[in-house]
Amino acid sequence: MAQNIGLNVQAPKQECKDVNCPFHGTLPVRGQVITGKVVSDKMMGTVVVARDYLHYVRKYNRY
Repeated sequence: MAQNIGLNVQAPKQECKDVNCPFHGTLPVRGQVITGKVVSDKMMGTVVVARDYLHYVRKYNRY
């Protein structure tokens, strides 16, 4: 049985034996949920996400 992780996401249908699974293991979900485009998934267990946001430059009073 999958546990509730506190986010509005569907639990996977298959049960896994991974200790680091937030649904079936002991890994807590914390921090923020980000949205963006996955650019790279070459590293094991990690993805690179590109997000567009405005960055303010104080010297020029612009974003």
